[in-house]
Formats: sequence, structure tokens, C-alpha cells
Amino acid sequence: MRDQDTLTLIPRPPAHGDAPLLIGYSGGLDSTALLHLFATDPSLRRQGLRAIHIDHG
Repeated sequence: MRDQDTLTLIPRPPAHGDAPLLIGYSGGLDSTALLHLFATDPSLRRQGLRAIHIDHG
């Protein structure tokens, strides 16, 4: 399955004006895969895509 095919299975997050899309990123495989999928979408990159990681330690 190609990345773009997988993106069609994930609902597109709602846009909030000019605000960037924030993706929670833990560094694990699942959040890395999710970030990669969203990063392959040119329209989301134009909107502004940000990976957010919080170090609780």
C-alpha cells in the first residue's frame, strides 16, 4: 500500500484558519509513521505541519 493510499483511510483533520497542524510525536514507531504519512501530503505541508514532543522527564 502506498502512503497516499493510506492517507485516504485517515480522516483529514479540520483546518483552523492559518494555524499549522500539530502532530503529537513520541518518537515511537506509530507516531513516526503517522507523522511521515501527513508529511507526504503537500497541502498539509503548505498549511504548516509541526511535530510536537514534550519531555516529561
